[in-house]
Amino acid sequence: MNKSLPTGTVTFLFTDIEGSTKLAQGYPDTWETLRKHHDIILRNAIESQNGFVFRIVGDAFCAAFPTAGDALQAALIAQTDLNAKNWEGPPIKVRMGIHTGQADIQPDGEYLGYLTLTRVQRVMSTAHGGQVLLSNTAAELVRDKLPAQVSLRDMGEHRLKGLDGGERLWQVVSPDLPENFPALLTLRETPHNLPVQFTSFVGREKELEEIKQELTRQRLITLTGPGGVGKTRLSLHIASDLMKEFQHGAWFVEMEHVTDPGLMQSAIAHALNIQEVPGRRIADALKDYLREKELLLILDNFEQVIEAAPLVKQLLMEAERLKLIVTSRTPLRVAGEYEYRVPLLALPGEERNLDIDRLAQLESIQLFVERAKSARADFALTADNAPAIAETCRRLDGLPLAIELAAARIRVLPPQKIPGQLENRLTFLTSTARDLPVRQQTLRAAIGWSYDLLTSPEKLLFQRLAVFEGGSTLEAIAFVCDVQDELDLLADLESLLDKSLIRLAEEDGEARYSMLETIRDFADEALMASGEAADIQRRHLTYFHQLAQNAEPNLVGQDELLWIGRLTKEHHNLQAAVVWGLRHDLEKAVELICDLTLFWSRGGHNEEAIGWLELTLSDPTLEDSEPDSLRQRKLRARALLSLGILSLQQEYPAARSTLQETVVRLRELGEQADLSAALSFLGFLGDLEAAEESVSIARALDNKWILAYALAWQSQALRLAGVNLPSARTAAAESTRLSRQIRSDWAVARSLLSQGQLAVVSGEFDEARTYLQESLVLFTQSQDNYHANLARTELANVEQGQGNHEEALKLYQASIRVWHELGLQAAIAQQLEYIGLIAAAGLSYQHAVRLAGAANRLRDQTGTQPLPKEQAELQERLTLVRRELQDRLYNSLLAEGQSMTVGEAVQYAAGLRTIQNGLS
Repeated sequence: MNKSLPTGTVTFLFTDIEGSTKLAQGYPDTWETLRKHHDIILRNAIESQNGFVFRIVGDAFCAAFPTAGDALQAALIAQTDLNAKNWEGPPIKVRMGIHTGQADIQPDGEYLGYLTLTRVQRVMSTAHGGQVLLSNTAAELVRDKLPAQVSLRDMGEHRLKGLDGGERLWQVVSPDLPENFPALLTLRETPHNLPVQFTSFVGREKELEEIKQELTRQRLITLTGPGGVGKTRLSLHIASDLMKEFQHGAWFVEMEHVTDPGLMQSAIAHALNIQEVPGRRIADALKDYLREKELLLILDNFEQVIEAAPLVKQLLMEAERLKLIVTSRTPLRVAGEYEYRVPLLALPGEERNLDIDRLAQLESIQLFVERAKSARADFALTADNAPAIAETCRRLDGLPLAIELAAARIRVLPPQKIPGQLENRLTFLTSTARDLPVRQQTLRAAIGWSYDLLTSPEKLLFQRLAVFEGGSTLEAIAFVCDVQDELDLLADLESLLDKSLIRLAEEDGEARYSMLETIRDFADEALMASGEAADIQRRHLTYFHQLAQNAEPNLVGQDELLWIGRLTKEHHNLQAAVVWGLRHDLEKAVELICDLTLFWSRGGHNEEAIGWLELTLSDPTLEDSEPDSLRQRKLRARALLSLGILSLQQEYPAARSTLQETVVRLRELGEQADLSAALSFLGFLGDLEAAEESVSIARALDNKWILAYALAWQSQALRLAGVNLPSARTAAAESTRLSRQIRSDWAVARSLLSQGQLAVVSGEFDEARTYLQESLVLFTQSQDNYHANLARTELANVEQGQGNHEEALKLYQASIRVWHELGLQAAIAQQLEYIGLIAAAGLSYQHAVRLAGAANRLRDQTGTQPLPKEQAELQERLTLVRRELQDRLYNSLLAEGQSMTVGEAVQYAAGLRTIQNGLS
């Protein structure tokens, strides 16, 4: 931030070239040269008078001054120099406006002070080229300090667009400037019937600029989007800004209550005050009137009369100077139409630590705050309420109407309570304002407005689409929604797209259809009311159960990344299918969970899958009881196996106990492939006997994938046992060879990790680094954060073993952050111990003791211990450290570490930096 920029009470000078668009079109070869000369004159004048140009939009300058006198002097110099310039072409005439008000400069160099900036822009836009206007506030500040021969002319009270009340305007009069201008371009001077807006217009700068630019090239622009996205307000704002460029003004025609397409022309004629004449058709009178006029016409809510679209085209053909902005939930589909889909408002991200200044710049947050202030004058965005407001805007998809309705609830609820009410958002989001159109008084009514325009088949498809979460493919829609004819399906989907009830995105060459959550809630209500919700949910489960079965054999091998990517896109649908299935079809739900064990593990979804499996295994349907079907016993064994595998990344003792029970059950059932998997994972936990049996079974099955996995874990078991390391290295090497044969990057990464770990144990650090670096790359590419972080930790061990403490610390710190994100407390404890060893080695004893205390607490909470070799090294280091510190200080530091929360401990460890022989 430039500290010289004025803040608090600031005087602003805004400028704009009159008729710049026409100049650019009429003089395409010289326009850029003319504009550059203009820019130099403006910047020199502003900066010579202590001013700062903080924004340039096209040819419009926005400048800030510490005093109103400086701003006035800059305007006088600029206008004088502009008038004196030999332009060698059309003269550049600039209109200028000055206003003083409250505005605070932000760290990014932008001003926060919407009403002040809006008022100065409105004052400027009221002027003509060569004219300088002051607001009454600015005029009062300069009245007694005017330069010689300069005076102010009272231009009277004027209503400025979008601002409440009147504004007294003053023209600067100087012998060096033109004095006589046409009437000011305030709203009352231009013919129009635009309704007065009683709430401020927030954001949409990008959309305004884009639509205005298109309007210079197009004659028919249709603003489309879902109900509540702000099409009407946007069209009115554009019309208000541009009406002075149309000789006969701008006119607004509301189609909300016109249900007969044949009455569309009558509605337009009525808005334009065209009187009916006996014996003459109103359509002919309208065409004759428009033929001689240059005006901008807004047709609002045109979806009501969409069949009249050809008549719109006829009007444009009859009236060459007519331009149209149409707002509609569906495009007109006529020649010459330019469709502009109005986007949702920009939303905050998911980060926990929100920057208030950055948050305040987002349009969705700005809208919430503005409307909340209307409901409660003392409302403000604060660090306390910002997270709740951000969550509210995210959950409402950035839909303006929904945000406005939520903000109005500030009258009775603090912001922190609003997200909890959004589970039933269609009921919660209502307005008590009596002057709003019915369709805007509730979110349900806004969506219902579009729903009522659908045909019966379209309504049926719309409500069935509610079953999908996170979108769906065409294939999934056809099966789940039970549509036999693909052409009919495409036609209905196109209609829903046209009416902005669904959205379409292309992902990796495949179409994906989705709904805003607010619209999906409405569709879900309709589905429940139809009585067929259970049937559609069952088809949804069946489809994704089949998808899981198809995915399971492909989660290892040459297509593994393709399937991981596909399942990631369907994650929300998979969740929904499991949750419904656990209540209504337990067998399919459990099979779906187990088939995707590797996906849950690699995608970082362990916790949710573990929760489902624990719930499943507590279900009496899968308990061992007589009579007990073989299918149920196998299903329980599969569930136990998946639970054991997934628990490896959460809690070793629980994983060992579950896997041991799994082995017993699988022996009884004779399920050899699953038995080998269960035994191999026990090998991962150090059970050498189980690992050897796993390899034996895998060789008998002659399955390269199972054998590659078993060998990798056998090498792990041998390493942990500290016996026969040559055999361990042989097993790991064979695992790598087999993994490359089956073309599974993930399996290769797993076996390379084993080889790297064994090389570390043998002290062959350069060889270990080679294995581990390739393992880390492959795990990262396979989107397996857990195993990638294991490889990263081992790389840190390599650096530490070679005395590269700086590099080791960086890797350990990166690793502890990932373990924290994954919620693995035993792994966090291990990293705290590793970083503590580096601190001790660097003679930073106090850091070392605090880290030891934090690690001890986590070890107690998780019931885990360091490996024997690591524990011996820790004890040795701490003994040396204790000799260097007084007992009282040592115990105090240990207690400090033990009192840290997990987050505090991670932040503390990750923030350490090495400095010579110590840590900061």
